[in-house]
Order: sequence, then C-alpha cells, then structure tokens
Amino acid sequence: FVKDIHLMPGACRGSWGQYTNEFGSREALDKRTNTKWADTSYTPRQAVDYGALTFVCPFEEISTFMPLCFDYEPEWSYMAGYPTDETPDANLDRNQWLAFGGIIELADRWVRYEARSTGGASGSPVWNWAWDTEGLAEVFAINSTHWNQCDGGGPRLVWQNENLIREWMRWEPTL
Repeated sequence: FVKDIHLMPGACRGSWGQYTNEFGSREALDKRTNTKWADTSYTPRQAVDYGALTFVCPFEEISTFMPLCFDYEPEWSYMAGYPTDETPDANLDRNQWLAFGGIIELADRWVRYEARSTGGASGSPVWNWAWDTEGLAEVFAINSTHWNQCDGGGPRLVWQNENLIREWMRWEPTL
C-alpha cells in the first residue's frame, strides 16, 4: 500500500463542490489482506480481493452496522459506494451511488451481479435484504471489480475467509 487511506463515513458533496464529513475522518493505522491476494499467481483474483483497515479511534457516533452473512446464495444484489471515476456527470463524483440488480454468476468464492459498479467503488458492501428479519440488510460480498458498463463483482463471504475476517473484526489497539 503506497498511499495513506482516510475513511470518511457519510461524506457528501455539498454546494459549490465542497464536501461535508458529518462524522469526521480517520486515517487507517494498518492495512491487512489475505495470503491468497498477496500471492500474485493465485487465480481467480476477484475471489480473494478483500482486506481490512484498522483505526485507533472508532467513529463513536456511528451505531448502525450491517451484519455479515457467510455462504449466502443470493438471487439479487444491492451495493452502494462513492465512485471517483466513470460517472455520467463529473459533478456527481464522490457522491454516494446505489445500484441493484440480479445475480449473473455465483461461483464458490466470488459473485458477479447486474448492479452497476464503477472505478472507485471498490470496498463497498454488497448486500441483500433479509425480509424475514424485518428487512435487515446482510452483507454477502465485497464490491471489487466490474467487467463492463453494466455489472459488478467481487469476493463472497464464505467459510474459507470467515475466521480471518472475524479475527480482523476483533482487533483492538494496544496502548
């Protein structure tokens, strides 16, 4: 990782091109990935294109989270992100975009969907609604790629990566 990464949840472009960051910004302390992504000969790359950022200071104002759902086999997908390129109007760059669509291909460790993804939206959650639990959104994949103008794709949350992801989620800073 060459650049520092800053997280700005809920960032929004306001008037005159200014950005508002209601919850502030945090710089990532550490960046993590998995051993298969670090092995550049591993294929298919889209199956292991995931990682985690760690932060010393939490966003204490945020109390809503989307639960992770491992080994889910969806028929439909939703994703949201902040694309920085390939948007129809450059004035809309860095605004949150929502996309949805059916599943095109479901492989063992990755998924391709009709929800339009653009460059810059990598890392966005891909979810479906669990209507049996009052419409709870459950994340089943991570957006990381697109093959053409109309689709997106990325690694699924599956049993092979569950322990590693849960380990990352349990991380706490040491003093």
